[in-house]
Amino acid sequence: MNPDQPVVEPKPPLYWRALRLQHLRPNGWQRAILVEGVLALAVVLVLADVATAWTLLALPLASALLVKGHDVLAGLLRPRTRTAPPPERVTAPSESLSATSRLRGTP
Repeated sequence: MNPDQPVVEPKPPLYWRALRLQHLRPNGWQRAILVEGVLALAVVLVLADVATAWTLLALPLASALLVKGHDVLAGLLRPRTRTAPPPERVTAPSESLSATSRLRGTP
């Protein structure tokens, strides 16, 4: 790497940017299922005359809305403030001994 060149941060995937995901980060195979998989399922349903042509729009939009809703819910469930660390546990003298030294009877 050349020290004169600025470090360029890679852009997040289009799926994350389009839905403005804050808390979820679906990886590659999950994005493939959520976009191409749902769209392929909608096409198959329409071609099989099981669903109307509106399914081509409704199914991918429903999938995107569910992902965005999950992202919002994950943000609401995440604790906003840091809690104080738990107090350090006071150990009794017998607890500070290792298991082998207790068996031997030596400290």
